[in-house]
Amino acid sequence: MSRVAGKQAHEWLSVLERLLALFTHTSTRGLVYISCVTSSVVPAVIGVVTFAALDGPGYYAHLEKWAFEETRVILRFYAYFFAIAVVQTVSFLLFVSSM
Repeated sequence: MSRVAGKQAHEWLSVLERLLALFTHTSTRGLVYISCVTSSVVPAVIGVVTFAALDGPGYYAHLEKWAFEETRVILRFYAYFFAIAVVQTVSFLLFVSSM
């Protein structure tokens, strides 16, 4: 990949990261809200655990100064980020549809 193409890919990955963050933040808060409304701890536990599963490794990567300028590293991290976002969003939508 050329240097210009790599820079453009990283710029688009930052857009992807913001979209994934939008979904995870919304889903987490939605799960906690559903937990409050239904008096069930299950949605809140799912929200907190999945958020911690994302935020913890993210902060660890920051502390350890992972080489996010390397495409291989950032793609692996975003694949993990995407998987957590899917679990959270699907969980939220399932709980909403069961209300």
